[in-house]
Amino acid sequence: MKRILFSICLISSISMAVAQTSNREKIEKVLLNSYVNAVFVEFDEQAIRAGFHTDFLFHFPVMTPNGRVLKKVELDQWLKMISSMKFGKIESKVIEVYESGNAATTISEIYQDGKKLYTDYMIWRKVDDKWMIMGKTFDMHQRMMRSN
Repeated sequence: MKRILFSICLISSISMAVAQTSNREKIEKVLLNSYVNAVFVEFDEQAIRAGFHTDFLFHFPVMTPNGRVLKKVELDQWLKMISSMKFGKIESKVIEVYESGNAATTISEIYQDGKKLYTDYMIWRKVDDKWMIMGKTFDMHQRMMRSN
């Protein structure tokens, strides 16, 4: 009986690990295709929209005469902001993926010409069996260097 229970527990654990790995791989694929490549390598609005939920919000600090405030920008506004940005040689690194059921968070880093440019913090939701980026904020490590 103990062997049967042990076998059931082992199979359940392996199944859960495989599902989490599969979700992690799916999340990392969306992160690479719809964010890193479509934003930083070559702007591709269609690829961005494929991985970002229509209710996406980008949160970032802005200096005002009254001090620093946090601004929220919706997907269409964010696309306009980034559409004309140009970057040098881009590399990315996924630091962490935490997934629990239908929700997840990621921490990733963007490097430009070998120097860390951003640490990105994103929230995710699984919608109709597809992982979508719902929100983003970041920490900037250096001023962006424009590339021609």
